[in-house]
Amino acid sequence: MFVICFLAAVFCYLIAPAWMWFYFLDPKNISLAILIPAFSFYFLLYISGYFIGLRIRSRGKYFCGLVLGFCAFFYLGFLMANFKRFWQIGTLAQFHQGQAVPLIVFHPFHFHPLGLFLFIEFLIAIIWLVFIFRSAKRPYPQWNRKEA
Repeated sequence: MFVICFLAAVFCYLIAPAWMWFYFLDPKNISLAILIPAFSFYFLLYISGYFIGLRIRSRGKYFCGLVLGFCAFFYLGFLMANFKRFWQIGTLAQFHQGQAVPLIVFHPFHFHPLGLFLFIEFLIAIIWLVFIFRSAKRPYPQWNRKEA
């Protein structure tokens, strides 16, 4: 799954680098010395997510649900606060001049290529989450051992 996420991030950066920085930074001014560690950060977050997830999962279903709810609330809050920056695709100049195009246009209905890619990636993530939640119903093997 990491390979899919990492390649998706690289693909999105190639299509819309200013969008990847949420139009806060000009990608023309970012050197490879910054860009490579920034993409390496994806790997760090991905691996640490598994380790943190194991710790959270060991505390029980209630705590797991609480953390999941908090993360979803935080993510949705961040997305709502930055919705215009997420929804518009273009260069930094196009965004600030109001000429960036939306990810999805509803009339006539069509996707920006990045919007279509993100939609497909979203579907893959949903399938992956269903797989993870189905496997989370099974207890860890060490919980089934009887201690002598």
